[in-house]
Amino acid sequence: MRYLSAALNFILVGFFMISVSHAASYSSRVVGMKFAEVPFPDDFRMSVMNVTKQPGGEVVVLVRSPVKKIIAIDKDKTANSLMSWKIDSHNKKIMIEKDLVKPGYFSNISKDAFAVLVTFKYRLLPDVSVNSIHTKGNIFLQTAISKVDVSKKGFQLKAGNVLKLGPVQMTFVKSGKPQWGKEPLKISFDVSGNLSQLADIQFFHVNGKKIKSSRGGTMTMSMGGFKKVSVDYHLAEKVSQVLIKAKYWKGLEVVKVPLVIKVNRIF
Repeated sequence: MRYLSAALNFILVGFFMISVSHAASYSSRVVGMKFAEVPFPDDFRMSVMNVTKQPGGEVVVLVRSPVKKIIAIDKDKTANSLMSWKIDSHNKKIMIEKDLVKPGYFSNISKDAFAVLVTFKYRLLPDVSVNSIHTKGNIFLQTAISKVDVSKKGFQLKAGNVLKLGPVQMTFVKSGKPQWGKEPLKISFDVSGNLSQLADIQFFHVNGKKIKSSRGGTMTMSMGGFKKVSVDYHLAEKVSQVLIKAKYWKGLEVVKVPLVIKVNRIF
């Protein structure tokens, strides 16, 4: 079990070998990490810590906000800000391609919205020829002060109808039976503005009776400078018009939190 032992060593020692710097008004610290080899790439049962395709791992950083609520991580800006390099066994600095170190797909925001866990994925690991891996950049947080209630009565689910919820404008596209799930109705919107500004949305019958609903998929398409965002909602009842109650964030601000990560070789 030489490879498993090496992977465990990364966990035990790694917490003392990774450092994160941060903006003065925000706090951040590493709360988890894992790195592993892939000794049996063709045998899933022999994967180490769910690293199955190529050697690598992840570092998890906890960021806390002192006053404003965190509503989202701008992963594109964060990824574009990152610069990574490795120091080899001869103490030579070698730059690393951006695709080898980048933010993970998901970030977990706490219930009170004053903290977030940000994961950074590494598609490489320190080995006998690498003394350390370094990453420098910024975590871009979208923050806000509070939520504002807004409602729309008798919204007709007809193509082209526009739903304005504070700074977020949603144009109804279509409705129908979803391809997956038991709900009888899926409704789709094209979104103008930042969808993350929409804190909550609920659907009701026109008489005020709540309709059970859940958010479906979100799709983003970018072509040149044009960006199109679409979002789906699944409703437990089939209707042609609804009463909508929503909340949106106010006092928006983008906060840039400096980040420095260092992963040392340990085997």
